[in-house]
Amino acid sequence: MTSKLSFGNLTLKNPFISGPMVGLSHLILRDIIAEFGSVGLMFTEMLDARILIKEDIVNNPWVEKGRASCPLIYQIFVSNTSIAKEAAIRLADMEVDGIDINMGCAAPKIRNNDSGVMLMTDTSLAVSIVKSIRSVYKGTLTAKIRTGYEDNIDATIDFVKSLIDAGIDAVFYHPRLGKQKFKARAKWDYVSMLKDAVNIQVIGNGDVKTAEEAIEALANYRTDGVMISRASAIKPWIFKEIEHLKKNKGTSFIVDKKKVWLDFADRLPKFFEKREALEKLNKWTELYAKNFAFGHSFQVSVSNAKTYEEAVEVGASFLTRNS
Repeated sequence: MTSKLSFGNLTLKNPFISGPMVGLSHLILRDIIAEFGSVGLMFTEMLDARILIKEDIVNNPWVEKGRASCPLIYQIFVSNTSIAKEAAIRLADMEVDGIDINMGCAAPKIRNNDSGVMLMTDTSLAVSIVKSIRSVYKGTLTAKIRTGYEDNIDATIDFVKSLIDAGIDAVFYHPRLGKQKFKARAKWDYVSMLKDAVNIQVIGNGDVKTAEEAIEALANYRTDGVMISRASAIKPWIFKEIEHLKKNKGTSFIVDKKKVWLDFADRLPKFFEKREALEKLNKWTELYAKNFAFGHSFQVSVSNAKTYEEAVEVGASFLTRNS
């Protein structure tokens, strides 16, 4: 397919990566992505280190590896060095494939905890957290960042260099400001500039919506890999589609979209109680509906359902009419 990508203790079969998504990167979606195949690396969703050190990790859909045949990195958000250390010890005991520190999330809940992108405003704390984890964890350690709060690539480069000195093996870079969310275009030129300035692997992330765009991003920028987040929730088969396009240029990749949705809906109640399963089905359907011409109607009909069974029934009815 594409050349392998290596960093830390990991060697990926290809450089296309499924990124972490809050409320979405649980076991069920990860398993479905993995079953389509051709994904080089997967992430858990962002895990609160404070909860992780107390969590029951048996049959836990947030931390269980599931069916992934590729490596799985566990992403944490944390603002306290002692808690970071405890979480790293817990993850090391689980023999995880890697740990990622979220330094890019700008959600109010995360900012108010001085975590996520707020760490980019306090290099000293960010470095201390990396060092505290590295003191007890010898496996693959990465950070996921944004540009920060100022549009200054030189400052971003200096920040990453500090993280490298502290012990990270690679960086996942979403080239937007913390306050921009998804409104402005990601500046992929910054990915190239960061890569040219540092001696670790840099994986770009942002605005990759199709398999074609993933291939183009890898070809057109100095990125070692491409992270695909929301598009891998909309199209869990996108990594298989990338492989198909590279091998069979000019031909369409066909997938049974109804079967994918029903499979997801069937699995959720096996790991979550019905109310939480309904919330997760709604959250995913809001994105998955983008695959259909009348997707808004699909999403609304599922979200208006009062029970899980009703949601599955109305969703299946729409898909039967529109697939």
